[in-house]
Amino acid sequence: MVKLIPQIIERLFCVSVLFAVCLPVHAEDIPKFKFGQITKEELENNTCDIDTSAHAFFLFDCGTSNIDYSSITGFQIKYERHCAIKIITKAGYDYADFKIPVYRSSNSAMDEKVTRIKAVTYNLEGNKIEETSLNKKDIFNENENENWTNVSFSLPNVKEGSVIEVEYSITSDFLWNLPAWRFQYEIPSKWSILETRIPEFFNYNKEMKGYVGLLSHDSKTRNDKIVLVSADRSVNSAGFTVDNGIQRDQIDFLSNEEVYVAKNVPAFKEEPYIDAVENYISSIEFELQSTKFPNQMMKTYTTTWEEIAKLLMDDTSFGQQLGAVGNSKDIVKELNIDGLPEIEKAQKIFGYVKSSTKWNEKYSKYCENVRQVIKNGVGSSGEINIVLINMLDAAGLNVNPVVLKTRYAGKLPIVHPSLSSLNYVIAAVNIDGKTILLDATEKEMPFGFLPERCLNEKGILITKDKKIEWVGLNENVSSKYNVYGILELTDNGEIKASLNHKRDGYLAFERRKELDYDKDEIIKNLEKENAGLLVEAYEINKLKEYEDILEEKIDGTISDNVTVAGDMIYFNPCIFEKYEENPFKIEERKYPVDFAFPWENKIIYSITLPEGWGVESLPENLSIKLPDNAGRYIYGIQQLGNKLLISQSFQILKSLLLPEQYSTMKEFFRQMVDKQQEQIVLKRI
Repeated sequence: MVKLIPQIIERLFCVSVLFAVCLPVHAEDIPKFKFGQITKEELENNTCDIDTSAHAFFLFDCGTSNIDYSSITGFQIKYERHCAIKIITKAGYDYADFKIPVYRSSNSAMDEKVTRIKAVTYNLEGNKIEETSLNKKDIFNENENENWTNVSFSLPNVKEGSVIEVEYSITSDFLWNLPAWRFQYEIPSKWSILETRIPEFFNYNKEMKGYVGLLSHDSKTRNDKIVLVSADRSVNSAGFTVDNGIQRDQIDFLSNEEVYVAKNVPAFKEEPYIDAVENYISSIEFELQSTKFPNQMMKTYTTTWEEIAKLLMDDTSFGQQLGAVGNSKDIVKELNIDGLPEIEKAQKIFGYVKSSTKWNEKYSKYCENVRQVIKNGVGSSGEINIVLINMLDAAGLNVNPVVLKTRYAGKLPIVHPSLSSLNYVIAAVNIDGKTILLDATEKEMPFGFLPERCLNEKGILITKDKKIEWVGLNENVSSKYNVYGILELTDNGEIKASLNHKRDGYLAFERRKELDYDKDEIIKNLEKENAGLLVEAYEINKLKEYEDILEEKIDGTISDNVTVAGDMIYFNPCIFEKYEENPFKIEERKYPVDFAFPWENKIIYSITLPEGWGVESLPENLSIKLPDNAGRYIYGIQQLGNKLLISQSFQILKSLLLPEQYSTMKEFFRQMVDKQQEQIVLKRI
């Protein structure tokens, strides 16, 4: 899906890379694209010169972003987008689905709206170009959250070889929201061009990020004017109003015009272990710093996080709901927690809110009515967590809200405070000098852990007196997954196995979410996910005790993992818990490797060999580690009589690795994957 993004792309504070130095390009060398001029050659061409593996690519992607004035509406942003995409294969069909985000404000008369959409699909039928236009009835609105609505549509009659063309306009009163522009998407682009025209009255900070160089960047000023028309009337000596005609006043000013051009832009190649693509895709974004109109004082718009905290605490859907503790006191009383240590009080309340509410999977930092959420038992993340904060407060605990930006929405722009960038709230309870962060939306989440979507470096704790404190969000302890197995290899190639799986922390949380079935369904999924496994007995312990270690015991047989060839047996001792291939494939990665949280996977197998067989060869032991103690992998194997003891230990000790560590990480995984593919060879004695 192509998400056309006219709003400010979430800012990256840890990485901000300037575009490469532009080469001089004459204006006449930059193409102009008019709607409806798709050629037969473009329809016949089914390869992308930039990337022959591409399933689709932009023929062009052009935008204009102007600030215009009218006597009726005043200054407004006029934004237009015009793009054409070549669909090469069925895998490219998703790029015919569009979303246009539109900003809305609940406490303002200002407006932002899509004023025009034109979309056509072109196909070559025989020797003739066939056009299929988008029907207006197929355009619909979807609410994203309290501030954003998506205007969505899908192009009709899309086939392999189609070209789709889209043009739309947005008019906005929100002058702070000058649209950002993406030069790069997950598909290549032959041309990406942005033109802006901004009157001198407006001062925007421009921030470029990403790794794609511009072909050109041209900047110039032009003379502009505003003509103000008004009726000139006066009152004569008799008290009558006299019309003296029309008065015209002209204001002359300069407008700054800029053109940004990128050519043959490669697709953004997403690899595993990335937080948010928007953090690293090449783009430019704008932030209104100040305005200075004739005969007026300069007005600055850059706010502070402290001011945002005050706004939130004064908001009827935030601060006033946090003050509605009276609704929670009776419930807390029924929990019978008086006299318990504070940590146990917090655990009981946390467990109660998780079990008595259901998350509707909507992100929010607001709550319209605490009483209603308690009554209905269903709510957004903001509603459920504000209920949690109220109950902890009602129990006399030192609790405050923490507002944040979710992980996959991008980094929180710490140096550019923005209320709209905050989309989530959690609870922070201080017990014995330690701050414990809580989110009650996930029933399986252990006390003191946050969902992965919240692990986004820093959040803002807001105290009752409207002060702020920065808190780390990625400071949980390592999660562990240990497997202990007693295995017996038979001479017909089967393995009798008794396995004990133990998980804690995030790894237990993820597994518990998968185990919301009856036992027969769990066994069925185990056999489906682990080829060759036949489960004969299964036992699970601590499924609902979310703070405890989750334990699964599996007895059964494993086939299809051993090759018997005459007097030789070949088998891989890394039966299920292994990487089939290196997840890191590209030569150079320009963005960090982000594992979200530290973790450890330890596997120990004791394998009894069949009678009459001896060891011909064993894999060599291996011990490797990442620099700065960021991770390690240890593989060990030894023979003890007719038994083999195999152990693997894989640890990620630092969840974030910088791009300059990528080649080392890639080589680390290569060695580990290669080792996990090696086989044990037995020979008949």
